[in-house]
Amino acid sequence: MYGFQTNTTSAATMRLRLISYTNPTLGLPDGRTCVCPTGKSCPYLQQGIPSCMFSFTMAIDVFVHHLGVVIDGATAQLEFYNYVIHVDTFVVSLANYDASVGVSVSTTAKGLLQGTT
Repeated sequence: MYGFQTNTTSAATMRLRLISYTNPTLGLPDGRTCVCPTGKSCPYLQQGIPSCMFSFTMAIDVFVHHLGVVIDGATAQLEFYNYVIHVDTFVVSLANYDASVGVSVSTTAKGLLQGTT
């Protein structure tokens, strides 16, 4: 029989809370976007229906994903509709982690792919 035991006396619980995320241009990788570029026409977008939906998968790394339309930022050409695309990745360093009970550590991270915050 294979398995493992956890030493519960030395286990640590880590809680991550995302306080804010900024991506003012609503940019996606490789010059793409999820909104109609300024000065372009995007008749395939429905008015009043959000075209940008970001989700945040958290572990020690934080992955930002977008679900929705993917539009070429230069030509306004629709590339995908209802598509999931990886937007950015954040690596949370544990260098400042304090194992003391009740101690909170705040940090600001910059995305590795697009530099979003």
